[in-house]
Amino acid sequence: MMRGLLGAIVVATLGFGAVAKADAKSWFAYGVNTSLGMRQNSDDTQGNARSVASTFGLQLKLLRFLGVELGYSPFGSGADAPVRFDNPWNASALLYIVPTSPVGAYLKGGVGNTSFARIFDVDGQQATYHAGAGLEVYVSHHLVLGSEFVFLTPGARTIIDGLTGTGDGPRNANYYVAPSNFRATFRVSYFF
Repeated sequence: MMRGLLGAIVVATLGFGAVAKADAKSWFAYGVNTSLGMRQNSDDTQGNARSVASTFGLQLKLLRFLGVELGYSPFGSGADAPVRFDNPWNASALLYIVPTSPVGAYLKGGVGNTSFARIFDVDGQQATYHAGAGLEVYVSHHLVLGSEFVFLTPGARTIIDGLTGTGDGPRNANYYVAPSNFRATFRVSYFF
């Protein structure tokens, strides 16, 4: 008798209970994401250097059209190159210009650096910037597939030092800011 009552309570709770949840289309949502793609940037010796771009991140969405993202790229960020176009740690702001379902589009811009503690050191020698756009497809309430394309550029201090010849050799401006410096990725996000 007691087992039957307990079983009925469990079934009623799981089957008929209203669950409070936030999903990818809520006014407030948070989640995790991972992405895989390619990165290309200017290289003195080979013209353009390409590498694999892999990122793990945390994402926060507010009011359906604003977002904040913190990402970590464990390898292939070019952090050991003399001129950095991308960094292991990145912080980004997202503006959803099409905050609809099942497809959404956003603009993305942000900064990067070599460590989490220095991520907002936007004027530092190792700072980098990125800006671009992305597209998301809402597969379910929690699962989102997407792709994004962002342009990469070194930080302002690196560009100024390079243009004046005080940095890593004199270069022209199109070495630093060029359409050939980009990261293109496919991503999977899960919102709680």
